[in-house]
Amino acid sequence: MEKFLKDYGLKWVGENNAPEGELQIDDIKKELNCAPPIYKNNLPKEIDMNVVVRRIDELNITMGLF
Repeated sequence: MEKFLKDYGLKWVGENNAPEGELQIDDIKKELNCAPPIYKNNLPKEIDMNVVVRRIDELNITMGLF
């Protein structure tokens, strides 16, 4: 990271608690809220998400994105 920033004339000023490439799983879990997405709970009953997903897939295929 320091080398990358140096290439752009910047300097790393953060703490260096973990070696580069090593993840601190406990810290990541603290930052992330593990609650399920709220969009599934707040959808009206009339919306069928399977139909929405199928339509998106069809559009992607039509546009050549899939």
